[in-house]
Amino acid sequence: MWKNKNKIKILIFPKLSFFLPTLLFTSCFKIDLNFMNSNNKNKKNYDSEREKPFVFESIMKGLSKNQRKPTTKFKGIFTEKEIENLQIGQINEQQYFGFEEVLVKFFNTLNDQGELKKKELLFTYLKKRIESANLKINLGIKDDKEYINQKNPSVEIVHPFFDDVNDRIFYNEQLELFESDKNLEKYLDKKKKYLFIEENFIKEKKQWNPVIKLIFQLNMARFHLDFIEITQNMIKNIIISIIDFVINLENTKREEKKIETEIDNLFEQKRKIEIEMSKENIQELKPEEKVKLKEENSKKLEKVSEKIKDKKEKLEKIKQKNLQILKTNVKKISDFLTKFFDPIFHYSMKSDYVFQNEFDLRVNNQLAFSKFFEFFTKNLKEKLIEYNIDSPFSILGKEKKQLIEKYFLQLI
Repeated sequence: MWKNKNKIKILIFPKLSFFLPTLLFTSCFKIDLNFMNSNNKNKKNYDSEREKPFVFESIMKGLSKNQRKPTTKFKGIFTEKEIENLQIGQINEQQYFGFEEVLVKFFNTLNDQGELKKKELLFTYLKKRIESANLKINLGIKDDKEYINQKNPSVEIVHPFFDDVNDRIFYNEQLELFESDKNLEKYLDKKKKYLFIEENFIKEKKQWNPVIKLIFQLNMARFHLDFIEITQNMIKNIIISIIDFVINLENTKREEKKIETEIDNLFEQKRKIEIEMSKENIQELKPEEKVKLKEENSKKLEKVSEKIKDKKEKLEKIKQKNLQILKTNVKKISDFLTKFFDPIFHYSMKSDYVFQNEFDLRVNNQLAFSKFFEFFTKNLKEKLIEYNIDSPFSILGKEKKQLIEKYFLQLI
């Protein structure tokens, strides 16, 4: 058995204290993790003797479970006044509002049968409003290397001994994350190995090792606000990219329609000239007059035909240009969706703890996933095929796609 002592600083969020055991609110204390580990072994033996039914103790206990379907208090469509008064991002030191209201009213407005021109004006205004929003979250929490309750307290940890090699590796990884400087990329790199870890525990009828559970909770708490900020930025980018696509789609349609109408008018002119030329022989004109008229109509016909040719070439160039614009828009939406659909940016702990929702902050990632998946299915999927762009789910890969199908889609 080996023991090691370190001084470690702990991040505590008063608003998010469900992650942290009560003992962490003291200013200076000692945690004997080896003792906790021993107690866990004794508890396992005692429980097995009694042969009690297996009841899993989730690390998420204390948090609200995800509803079977996303819920929201918001409804209706956007008006110019509502967009003007919209509150998004960091409002003041105590208030932060995510995109829940925007999601509801944006998609309701998008799907509304109202005038397209009016929608475009609203979306242009909305885009400016959300682009200027400060989404960096700051609820008065100090730097992660300081305590909230006390200025400079410390925790003395006596490291445990693990019989299970996997537990020891898991613990060392989490401890390294906790002791190192805050690094989101490093945290995500570790997290991807433990997606829906509690579902695996349940299959194995295994409880959390209390030592690992403690360190894991601390790391979750440390990055909790980061994930709120990240997901809200993703939602912002997706909405802006959808607005760009919708506006450009209508603009390209109008531009192409204008040229097509001009071509149709030229064809009508050509038809009339051809009719007039067919009547030349029956007109009671002198031979020289007939020749002159024929020459004039031939020149008119040639001129109109040349215009038609030029317009067709112009239309083809415009279509190619517009195709690239729309293809770029669709690719951008798809790239942002790929990131948001990735289970690594959500809780992804257990079938009823999939999405990170903070309703007091108007953060409703379950609703966002539902709205974006519906848009993908109804509006984007065919465009991806048309433009030969990889689907977000093919990019995420088979394993993550299966997790999404199994745990995410059932909650939207």
